[in-house]
Amino acid sequence: MTAGCWIAGGGLPATAVISMAVNAAGDPDGATNNKTFMPVVMLLIAGVGLLAPVFVRPVTALLAAPLARFRGAGAVWRS
Repeated sequence: MTAGCWIAGGGLPATAVISMAVNAAGDPDGATNNKTFMPVVMLLIAGVGLLAPVFVRPVTALLAAPLARFRGAGAVWRS
């Protein structure tokens, strides 16, 4: 991964968390408004999408580990 992906992938979720805290502290009733929380959700999605290449291999290995005991097509996955 490039340095830009690491920086943006860490910065976008951090910005979303800060925005959530500011919205919740400043206007708790408005924090449930679509216009308020939708940009925060989009920041979280973009940040997780940028960091996805880091998490795909470990999550796949974790999910495929129980299948390694089976024979046939279930056990074909290799790391």
